[in-house]
Amino acid sequence: MALRSTGTISLSEVNTELAVASTTAINLNQTNVRSLAGKASGLITMNDLYGKSSLASWTVSTISQFNSFDHIVDLLWNGTQFVAGQFHGQVAYSTDAINWTLVTSLETLLSNTQKLPRFYARVGTTYATVGYYNDSNIYYSSNLVNWYKGSVLPLPIGANSGYLCSTGSMYLTCAGNYVYRSPTGAGTFAVSSTPLNSPMAVASSGTVHMVLSNNYATYSSTDAIYWTVRTNTTMYHAPGTIFEYVNSKFIACGYGAIEWTANNGVSWNYVSIAAVGASINCIAWNGSYYLIGTDQGTLFKSTDLTNWTNVSSWITGWSGEVNRLLWVNSKWYACGAASQIARSPLGY
Repeated sequence: MALRSTGTISLSEVNTELAVASTTAINLNQTNVRSLAGKASGLITMNDLYGKSSLASWTVSTISQFNSFDHIVDLLWNGTQFVAGQFHGQVAYSTDAINWTLVTSLETLLSNTQKLPRFYARVGTTYATVGYYNDSNIYYSSNLVNWYKGSVLPLPIGANSGYLCSTGSMYLTCAGNYVYRSPTGAGTFAVSSTPLNSPMAVASSGTVHMVLSNNYATYSSTDAIYWTVRTNTTMYHAPGTIFEYVNSKFIACGYGAIEWTANNGVSWNYVSIAAVGASINCIAWNGSYYLIGTDQGTLFKSTDLTNWTNVSSWITGWSGEVNRLLWVNSKWYACGAASQIARSPLGY
């Protein structure tokens, strides 16, 4: 969709084109409006918006230092640089998501059969990730260059801890029937006091932590030690379910559906998104709208978590899944299959 090419354009039409509520306060000097008009500076008028579309193409590239056949499973921003984690343990960092420095010390800690899961996390200046398949180790680094093995979680053979999140002050992960926390650093994890029913995914607002179990059950805690049973969800939590804290909501993502709570699990809101037709790998918020990425390499956006628009044309040329979306300094960034990185124009 594009704005009209003749006649009078209203600010509500501009809001709609930018995928925000039509009544949202707006002015022509906003970054996203200037980006839509193609006027980065100087005088801007409504006429500059004639025929303009918000479906701006992102720049798709690859991290050439990574194995081209492998996936970038996570992408972090630490305030000054991006950190990309690849499935077999390669790590790279960059200040602009264009020029990358490769780190191999994590990769050398792993055997050929060991891979890392979808999640890297950061607490302060420490980074961590969890083992996968038959590997039950926590791996951590304080400088991204030198990586070490930390705690060994009590996992059954063939199982995996699978999920790792940061509360801002500690790491949380799941293993067996317990949640494990690292209050002093990624090298040492302590077990929670309350056994849960097969905890599978954990997310945190910083003050409240929530867990999805490997069925429909949910739990919450303020200390990550004692856990309270919350309302069951409608959506079944299969292994690999994505669980995030986004825009003051805990959001679980599944196949063509999401479920969210704004009251720490007292009640849940289930939304089936028929148009998606794929597993949702990630969800993020840019202050105006939500964006989801799927295992089919598609993107959808929404202002209300209920009504979704396909915006996959933003990443024309992308191949394979989208694993992480970030909104950094008024730009979107994505990572995924085949060592790909994408970045949006300013303001989108």
